[in-house]
Amino acid sequence: MQGPHPSISRVKTVDVILTSRCDLKCGYCFQDDKKAKSMEWETAQAALDLALGSSEPRVQIVFFGGEPMLEFDTIRRAVDYLKARRKPTQRVQLSLLTNGMSMTSEAIEFLSSNAFDVQLSFDGVPQMQIFRGKGTHRVLDALLDEMRERAGPWYEDHVSIAMTLVPRTIPWFADSVEYFLAKDVPELGVSAKVTPDPYFKPEMIEDLRAQFRRVFRASVRHYARTGRVPLVAFRKSGRARRVPRPKRITMCGVMRGERLAVDVDGQTNGCLMFAESYQSFPSPGLRERLAPLRLGDVRTPEVSQRLPMFPDAVRAAGLFHDKQSKRSTYGKCAECRYLARCSLCPMSIGYANGGSDLTTVPDFLCAYNLVSLSYRDRFPLSRPPWEGQ
Repeated sequence: MQGPHPSISRVKTVDVILTSRCDLKCGYCFQDDKKAKSMEWETAQAALDLALGSSEPRVQIVFFGGEPMLEFDTIRRAVDYLKARRKPTQRVQLSLLTNGMSMTSEAIEFLSSNAFDVQLSFDGVPQMQIFRGKGTHRVLDALLDEMRERAGPWYEDHVSIAMTLVPRTIPWFADSVEYFLAKDVPELGVSAKVTPDPYFKPEMIEDLRAQFRRVFRASVRHYARTGRVPLVAFRKSGRARRVPRPKRITMCGVMRGERLAVDVDGQTNGCLMFAESYQSFPSPGLRERLAPLRLGDVRTPEVSQRLPMFPDAVRAAGLFHDKQSKRSTYGKCAECRYLARCSLCPMSIGYANGGSDLTTVPDFLCAYNLVSLSYRDRFPLSRPPWEGQ
């Protein structure tokens, strides 16, 4: 039996899109064209084999949707398959992104007993959460309590909250963060909406600053009381160091080909944002830029054959490099003090400008980065994980 192709052996993460179905219709989701599809077992098995074929000592498999918990039976089957096929020297970390609406007590027991990392999509107080769905706050509030009560150590080490901020919910952002701090969630990640939102106006950055001022103060109080920094945006790993800023900056690590996404029909991409089973791209221009980045069917040799050429295809797409050449209403990225540190998905530019203008950053994303990074710089240096326990 031949070993894995060298290009596959470097894969560190495989995202498995089990279904394009979802039991919610979030008002800001980039998945705007969900098909009623679910992944067949043959396809799921090939995606798992892709991860198992890596030579990395630790690989991660992340189950996505749609809503992956709608395919709980497939997740169970996948865990059994991985236990039987995993190499003795290989660690396989299992992860799941879920909206929590289909989470049962049985599922909590299964996920905790198999040490899944679970990211729960939950925006906060009812006024924030309404964009996910009416009544969902009550369900998820109870779910957090049940997770902690049923599997406390697992909850502390493996559960995180994924919060999405949109322009219309800025007024309730601080209330929501304070709610999560009061719930003592172990980890809270915040992302700004990646698709265009005409509601946002440049002057609203002041509203965002006012909310972050409250978030900062609440987080400092929480840190002083507990020694913990749940808000990922404020975490620091060590003493700040000045490093030379590179002349050219790549916007994301997609070109490395270390993380692959397998769609419900087996089509493999270098990123979840390229998958076509659940979204419609806004223009022919963006679709044309992404087409050469498709890696083929995971059930065939296509992926291993195309992956070595993937970095060149990413460069040719012109969407993922030269962050220093971008701009927004707030100024030129090359002149920004946060250039090397800001988090900006290149696809947000593609969504906003249809693949034609590759230089203009959506104002809301730029404003979020400017404000969040300014408060991160002011936050006390986080304690090492062995302190404050």
